[in-house]
Amino acid sequence: NLQPLKIDMKLVLLEELENEGLITLGRGDIISKDDMMRNPGDYPVYSSSATENGEFGRYGKYMFEDERVTWSIDGGGRLFYRKKHRYSVTNVCGWLKVNTDALITKYVYYCLYFQWLHKKFDYTYKAHPSVIKKIYEIPLITIEEQNAIVYYLDKINEAIEINTSIFASFDELIKSRFVEMFGNPILNSSSWTVAELSKYITFITSGSRGWAKYFTDDGEFFITIKNVKNCQITFDDIQYIVPPDNSEAKRTKVKEGDLLISITADLGRTGVVTSEIAEHGAYINQHLTCIRLDSRIRPLYAAYYLESEAGKEQFRSKNQNGVKAGLNFDAIKSLKIIVPPIEVQDKFLFFVEQTNKLKSSILKEISSYNELLEKKMNEYFG
Repeated sequence: NLQPLKIDMKLVLLEELENEGLITLGRGDIISKDDMMRNPGDYPVYSSSATENGEFGRYGKYMFEDERVTWSIDGGGRLFYRKKHRYSVTNVCGWLKVNTDALITKYVYYCLYFQWLHKKFDYTYKAHPSVIKKIYEIPLITIEEQNAIVYYLDKINEAIEINTSIFASFDELIKSRFVEMFGNPILNSSSWTVAELSKYITFITSGSRGWAKYFTDDGEFFITIKNVKNCQITFDDIQYIVPPDNSEAKRTKVKEGDLLISITADLGRTGVVTSEIAEHGAYINQHLTCIRLDSRIRPLYAAYYLESEAGKEQFRSKNQNGVKAGLNFDAIKSLKIIVPPIEVQDKFLFFVEQTNKLKSSILKEISSYNELLEKKMNEYFG
């Protein structure tokens, strides 16, 4: 029941606010993983990531102990509100500090976030402080009005955060159910069949290099490692391609039930191609291997097995002599897997299916709240 506020606004560029000393803009310092190892601690370091709250790691030192707005310079300009706590930001992260009682930091954050939703920054057009201060504007309104806007938008965000937390808990529930049904995969206490994956593989391939020339604004899906999450393939940030008919890339088109395994970064991350992804058409790059299994192993069971500690240990073992992460087809085929009776696998898949229905319901709830959030911001700032 949130009502739109009727506000007479004066819009002022960040550059003007900075010139008047009402805000300060800057960017962080270079903080490497080696720095954090030499100075261990529990103060968060925020960097260029646009996900997981932008956290890069933990550090024994801190730069700030106040409220600020930060954003990812190299990650598309995604903005974050930082409440008062001890933290640092790296050189690929921008920051804004409010220096006046006439502005509320979280109000400024919401203003900027709304504008960011309608901007497009990338690795060429970056959200440097010198760039954003000339394009972002702040509506100057009374403190009472700012507080009202923050209150309304915070309520919506609280609902988003609660539902997002519930959504994440379902993934942990599935993993717990896997262990409950199959025990510790390393011990194999049920004495089920153990064999190399090669015994069940009917097809194996990987993507080709040089995909960039095929990218387009529409077409067919292009799956990368970032789309492989929690043993499934997601639609998050999927790019599109239209490869020519004579392209070698054509051989990498995936089908429903295909098992995709990361063979470089985040080695061993595994997901199964859904009917929705397959029907849309989808290709993979060279960092993913695609395998098809015969009817003795359900692909989703195999995905959860390969992402269990038993699977992860095998990936680590097979890659330990490499300079950097990377497995070839022979290494993938030689992975060992426990094969329970098919009816036991199916019981697990039924549980996953029912849980995913609940996840889908929660996603719709999150989506509706996000739509409400944007609608309200449009009413306040549009």
